[in-house]
Amino acid sequence: MGQGGMGQGGASMACEAAPNDTVCITCAKDNCCMQIEQCELNMDCKCVGDCVLGGGDLVGCATQCNVNFMNPPPGALALYQCAQGSCGTQCGL
Repeated sequence: MGQGGMGQGGASMACEAAPNDTVCITCAKDNCCMQIEQCELNMDCKCVGDCVLGGGDLVGCATQCNVNFMNPPPGALALYQCAQGSCGTQCGL
């Protein structure tokens, strides 16, 4: 019998390694994949997430992405908290 029913079909590619990934992004993909995938569903969250994982701070990234820091897009705070907790050193958070 086979290995089980899950497999890669239909899964998000958001957490797959890419040649230009920074140490921060690699760490976040390894440790915060669920939060990254959730953030990919919302363009504002994706903008904030990409900015934070690129070395920006949450407030500055929210401003850059034209979103209200006091009411961040769904998933943005969870991604930031995961990245800060799991990859703080690698991401400079």
